[in-house]
Amino acid sequence: MRHPFFFVNVRPPKESPLTIRPALDWWSCRRAWKAGVDAVPRIVRRAVELGAEGLLLDYIALPPPLRDNPARLLSLQSEFRLEYALGGGAPLALPKALWGAARTRRQAMLDYAQALSAKVVRVPLSLLSPVSWTPATSLAVGSWYLARALAPRLGRLCEKAAARGLTVAIENQGAFKTQTLLRLFELTDASNLRFSLAVGRFVAQGEDPYRATELLAPHAALVVLEDVTGAGLTARATPLGDGRIDLAEILRLLDRAGFAGLCAVRVDPPRRAADQEDEWVKRSFVHLAQLCDRLDKEEAT
Repeated sequence: MRHPFFFVNVRPPKESPLTIRPALDWWSCRRAWKAGVDAVPRIVRRAVELGAEGLLLDYIALPPPLRDNPARLLSLQSEFRLEYALGGGAPLALPKALWGAARTRRQAMLDYAQALSAKVVRVPLSLLSPVSWTPATSLAVGSWYLARALAPRLGRLCEKAAARGLTVAIENQGAFKTQTLLRLFELTDASNLRFSLAVGRFVAQGEDPYRATELLAPHAALVVLEDVTGAGLTARATPLGDGRIDLAEILRLLDRAGFAGLCAVRVDPPRRAADQEDEWVKRSFVHLAQLCDRLDKEEAT
């Protein structure tokens, strides 16, 4: 058994330059994907233009024609050599009856991820939206005490994912903060269970993002890079580099932990700035590239 709260990174120190695999979070293009099936190729091409190596998709948000047949996404993947990660599905904390009713959809999501040659499936934990920056984000639907009840459910899901060659990633959300995630990770004790780190949401949850990253990074499969102003209930999303988070330090912590997964850019403009969505994404990718160049120079000296 793993110790519930203390993980030791036994990887040797890196001697190569910092390696960041940038990706685009599908939720950063909400205005675009609402346009339907034809919007998806545009999002993929936009991600490639920005320098992304991967795309984080949401199974439920995909238009039905794409959700029923992955051929078009596979064609785009082959054309641009993108790595997909899939999210969505029923939240783990659903009541028992609703969780059982979602079984068919859950299996369809895992089959879809396998068809896309995805490596990681993100499973939502809470009934709360994983995207919204409204004050409701900080309310608790799940809690520390749910970890023991949810671990068997998560374990069974991990078994089904493992049979398809998939890693399951659970993300900080609602009351599922760092220590609760670690507790759930320990109780589930599945070899293919990992974390997805939503960096900006640590601040919205009232946590220290650097300490949380340090604790979770050795067992992370995905990182979602966000920046925010304020904290807790006052946290609001901004483009990367415009907020309070020292993203260079986050990248250093990931590098020290030997993280090799996708680092996805996520932006969530307020409704009054919805028409600036693409500009926020572009600025964020530029800032991430500048950070990587700076950190590479630091390691070279």
